[in-house]
Amino acid sequence: MSDNSPEMVDFKFDPSEMPSTSDGSMQRSERTPSRQSIESSKILTMNGEELLRFYVDQLKMSMDRRRMIFTETALLAVIEDRGDVPFDAREPPPHSLKRQYESQRFDNLLAFDFCKCCPGFDLLAQMEKAIFYRSCSLAYCLLDIAWITVQAYQVELPEPVVILFLGFVRRFNEAICRPIRTLKLTHVEFAALKALCIWKLGYCEFTPSMKVIGKEHEEAILHGLHNYYEDLYEDSNEISMRLGNLILLMGTVFEMNQLIMETYKSAELFALFKLDALSKSLLTL
Repeated sequence: MSDNSPEMVDFKFDPSEMPSTSDGSMQRSERTPSRQSIESSKILTMNGEELLRFYVDQLKMSMDRRRMIFTETALLAVIEDRGDVPFDAREPPPHSLKRQYESQRFDNLLAFDFCKCCPGFDLLAQMEKAIFYRSCSLAYCLLDIAWITVQAYQVELPEPVVILFLGFVRRFNEAICRPIRTLKLTHVEFAALKALCIWKLGYCEFTPSMKVIGKEHEEAILHGLHNYYEDLYEDSNEISMRLGNLILLMGTVFEMNQLIMETYKSAELFALFKLDALSKSLLTL
């Protein structure tokens, strides 16, 4: 294990154990299936590397959009191929209690943009789209904030404004930000983690059709990530541990997803900050 990737767990990754949606190989059919054949057909027309690149590009695009809206360096997003986190300690991100309403609406917009171009989203029914959108909105709200926090600050201090939020912020730093820092995730690994969380953590609420699409995304992302690691590391054990640590981190993200929904409901109940109409409707799904 290298110094850049501290060992957290001994996990052996076996691609043959990954979920499959058909008896075939990873080769994707070029045909877009009808809704009636969705349970037995391949949905994606991209291989693992192409799908992983899609999620990386979506991450970079969202960061450029944040630069356009929330920073004084908006033009850099236009004239340069950046996609990096546009904040640092001198120009902090907008996610604070005072700016929660503004930042949450923007996160919802980013989730909307992602959903509209996500492979398989067009095959979902209306209620399925709403369920999937909530999963995406939570990912943009929670994981993007964690990624921005880690990139912008070496140490994140809780904001001692409202007591209700102190426990949440502390848990957020310990459970999400600290592992991302410790593992020294690359932007590719983070994009993969975010994608897996979007499709996996809402699994219990997904319909059978959504689960089929979700399994294909998960399978392709893991294969793409494994190929990415093979280009970086020669040691198969290191590859296994990197993959294992990401999978373990998903469990923590699930816990934080539940906590953030409870916190938002409490915030609305006690009028601690204003929730937009869309966020309110997502809490009632």
